[in-house]
Amino acid sequence: MPDAGPTMPILSQLFWAISALYNATCAFVFGGGESSLREAIWVVEGLNAKVISIDYRQPPLHDYSDVLEDTVAVWTEILKTQDAAKTAMFGSSAGGNITLATMHKLEELGLEIPGAIFVGTPSSDLSVKKDTWHTLEGLDPLGKREGLIDATFDLYAPKGNFTGPLVSPIYGDVTGFPPTILISGTRDLLLRFECIVN
Repeated sequence: MPDAGPTMPILSQLFWAISALYNATCAFVFGGGESSLREAIWVVEGLNAKVISIDYRQPPLHDYSDVLEDTVAVWTEILKTQDAAKTAMFGSSAGGNITLATMHKLEELGLEIPGAIFVGTPSSDLSVKKDTWHTLEGLDPLGKREGLIDATFDLYAPKGNFTGPLVSPIYGDVTGFPPTILISGTRDLLLRFECIVN
């Protein structure tokens, strides 16, 4: 797929007349396109909300900075027609990380933030390889951190800076974030990171 450039993010699906902005993928590199629409559709159906699902540029060709650039580009388009306070942003797993990191990026750029965010089991700290990564290994279909997941994180943040707030949002100041709904499962490998965000 050709690079759409910074001002025109690649969007696989567009549910226009916005109420929510959705970030999705698995481990930053899997999914995307139509496969990432399931949660967005649940929100559309369950809450009768209007949703934009972003199919942002992904590793290995693009890193976290491009992902955030795409998300911010879509957000700034939304702000042209929609009140930020009446709009939510949400994502789970890698999408939860991107949602939190986007809050840091919006604050850094001096842009309005959403009225609320919903974050499901975010990979909020890519630097940590302990705790529920091990205690819940085998109980979560994601598998384990070593190997494939480590490789996806290396592609997402190729310079290995896993403690910057745009890569691991927990390392930034979250006091200015909007009201946030946090959810996780009791057997989720990322449970620890949900607790830390809380």
